[in-house]
Amino acid sequence: MASEPKQDRRSRRTRKVLVEALFSLMQEKRYSTITVKDIIERADVGRSTFYLHCQDKEDLLEDGLDEMIRQIDHSALADGKHLLPVRQIFQHIHDEQHRFKSLAASGSIDRLYQILEGYMRKNMETTLAAQVPAGRQLTVPIPILAASLSGSFLALLKWYLENKMIYSPEQMDQFFQQLVMPGALAVLGK
Repeated sequence: MASEPKQDRRSRRTRKVLVEALFSLMQEKRYSTITVKDIIERADVGRSTFYLHCQDKEDLLEDGLDEMIRQIDHSALADGKHLLPVRQIFQHIHDEQHRFKSLAASGSIDRLYQILEGYMRKNMETTLAAQVPAGRQLTVPIPILAASLSGSFLALLKWYLENKMIYSPEQMDQFFQQLVMPGALAVLGK
């Protein structure tokens, strides 16, 4: 029983090394051309170690993307003042731009968008539901409003990444606030 936490730490560390190896390779070539052999050579682990921690390279990519989203979520939670902490999310992406650029260069960025969109939409539904007083009916159902907000955010994020992050996170937040928030606030009656 005492060795279980050590094993968990060791397992997390190994997966982190494997994810770092994958993202490092993705800076050099397309994801579709990366092999498990490439990953284990870069990570300096054996094939059996790889398969002990991952089913395949897609599993490893999912793990890396999930961790990126957890980091984005953690940085965004620091705010609490905004309905959607856009500036904090763009700041995190700006700070970790090497990872996002490697995803874009490797052809894997669309998978991140899919995961992020579902995650944001679900979280937005919860956040929005907490904003609505009990018994009040909105003119737009919360799931539709959440889909609209998360979709608008992701459209801006995609543009930001495709255009080499030419604006600061603060400017991207201002653009989002001007373009999207008046409609959302009107629906919420604020």
